[in-house]
Amino acid sequence: MQYSLLPMRRENHGSHMRACRLHGCASLMRPFIGMDHCWLSAPTAQPQPPAGIALLSYLFLDSETGLRSRDASGNSTVIQPGGARWLAADRTYMRESSPAQAGRTVHVLHIYLEQTVTCHSIALDLEAHEVPVLELPGKRIRLVLGKHGKLRSPLAPPTASSVLDVTLDPDEEFTMPISAGATAFVIPVFGCIEINNERFSSSEMQIPVYLGSSAQQQLTLRASGARAKFMLVAGGC
Repeated sequence: MQYSLLPMRRENHGSHMRACRLHGCASLMRPFIGMDHCWLSAPTAQPQPPAGIALLSYLFLDSETGLRSRDASGNSTVIQPGGARWLAADRTYMRESSPAQAGRTVHVLHIYLEQTVTCHSIALDLEAHEVPVLELPGKRIRLVLGKHGKLRSPLAPPTASSVLDVTLDPDEEFTMPISAGATAFVIPVFGCIEINNERFSSSEMQIPVYLGSSAQQQLTLRASGARAKFMLVAGGC
C-alpha cells in the first residue's frame, strides 16, 4: 500500500501535560482531521471540537485513573481506563479535562474526525468491560470502534471508521483488511513494529498513513523483536 510519513509535534504544558500531536494534514488523512496522544496529570482547558467535527477519546488500560471532563455548563463525565467517549457538538465551547484522582496520570488518545452526516450534539460512552476483545496466542486486540471480522463495537456513532488497540508478543503478526477507498494510520504506543516489512518505532515522531486504494488491501503488522502495542485507525469518507 502507498503511504506517507506524517510528522508529529511534541507539546508540553508545564510538568502536568505532555503530548504528541498530529494536525494540519487533514487532506492526507480524510476522514480524520488529527490526533493527540497525551499524558495528563492536572486540569487542562481544551476546546470542544467545532461543528462538523467529532472527537473520539480512548483511555489506555495503563492509565492510573479516569479522565474527568467538565464543560462550560458544569456537566461532568468520567471515562475510565479502557473506556472511550464519542463527542460531537453543534457549537464550540471550552471544557476542562483532569485526572479523576489527583496526583495520578491519565494516558489518553484523542482522534478528530469529519462527521459524515449532519447531526445535533451527541455524546456516546463505552465502558471498558463493553469493549470487544479478541485474544489469540501472542496477540490481544481491543475493538474500540467499528468492526473487525465477526467483532463489532457497541460504540455506534454515525461513522464507518474503526479503531483497534493491538498488543503483540515478540515476532507475532496481525493482519487487517483495509477497504477500498479507506485511509488507515498506525500509532506505535510502545516497541517497534514492521508494517508490510517496513519498520516503525514508538520513539519516532512520525506515523505512517496509508492512502485509499481502488481495491481492498491488507496491512500486516509484526512486533519486531520485542512486545509491541499500537493503535490502528481506518476509515473512509
